[in-house]
Amino acid sequence: MKKQTVVSLGFVAVVLLAWAVALHWNTESSEQTQLWLPSLASRVGDVDHIVIDAGDDGQLHLDKGPEGWQVREKFAYPASVERIRELAQGLSEARVKAIKTADPKKLERLNLAETGGEHGGVHVQLLAGDEVIADVLLGKEGPSFKGRYVRKMDGTQSWLVDQALSVSSKTDDWLDKTIVDVSPNQIRKVVYEGDDANLTAERKTPDDQHFTLQPIPDDRVLAYEGAADIADTVLLGLTLDDVMPREKADQGQPVRQTLVETFDGRRFTVRQYEPEEGETWIEIDLTFDPELVQSSGTAEPKGKQDKDGTSASETTVDVAALKAEAERLAKRLSRWRYKVSPYQAGALRKTIKDFTREKESDKKKEKAASR
Repeated sequence: MKKQTVVSLGFVAVVLLAWAVALHWNTESSEQTQLWLPSLASRVGDVDHIVIDAGDDGQLHLDKGPEGWQVREKFAYPASVERIRELAQGLSEARVKAIKTADPKKLERLNLAETGGEHGGVHVQLLAGDEVIADVLLGKEGPSFKGRYVRKMDGTQSWLVDQALSVSSKTDDWLDKTIVDVSPNQIRKVVYEGDDANLTAERKTPDDQHFTLQPIPDDRVLAYEGAADIADTVLLGLTLDDVMPREKADQGQPVRQTLVETFDGRRFTVRQYEPEEGETWIEIDLTFDPELVQSSGTAEPKGKQDKDGTSASETTVDVAALKAEAERLAKRLSRWRYKVSPYQAGALRKTIKDFTREKESDKKKEKAASR
């Protein structure tokens, strides 16, 4: 073959290869800019019901009412708005990475043949009233755990999309887990009551460096300076493991009680129940007392001293707003009994040994001094 012919054929091959690469890139680029559910993007705000079905696990219903999102199967307890938003936005923003099989026999490999079972997917419906806005089946994760295989329930065509779309069918996973979350700098006083404790950890102002502890037996002393300060985490990030309405709970007597006062006017009463060994359930009642409201001395002052003699250190506190927020939370808390983890139960049941150590005897001091 002549050299010129070989060069020409080589040039043609290079052009064909470049054309194929460009075509593949354009196809991928086009697919990656295509929304999987284009009509959903403008309707996300209309969604007020979500149905999740994973077969044997049963159906889960999330309903949006006047008081927000709720989990129907869990006594209409408040649902996690964050998780609901994550699901709705994930579906509305999912973009096609690749078009996959439409063969019913092959869908089983992607967990897209049916709902539930070993090879089944999670059926998700988003509704606005009775109108179904999205009706889809979510299958296996994509390669390298990126994206997810999906299909619409009205056909067998499947796709790989770029969103993880991880959807649990377990009721507890959709609950708003936060019970209360009180910042440590707001804690004024904590009273631990029970057969094994009768202690008060307290500070007079938000600017006090440490909590005092009373009573301390004569044979004990604080384990170290500030040992009682752990009391300020008593209601920090308190979350639930389970929940039930109070009227459905065992009405036995609480085994202990913790009282908490805050510098923003709230007074919490936390009653603890142990229906089974190693299991703690709590009920929380909340009242508001404006006399407890106290701002830090380091807060921004209202202004210079006025002509009427108002102190320049006086700070602006919206007591009405604090009261309204406390009443809103009190209404929510009053309906429920919460199961909490052993770790969080431990924060509510401190004893004298958690804060103190045995006082050294005079003989021990003399012996230590003689060494």
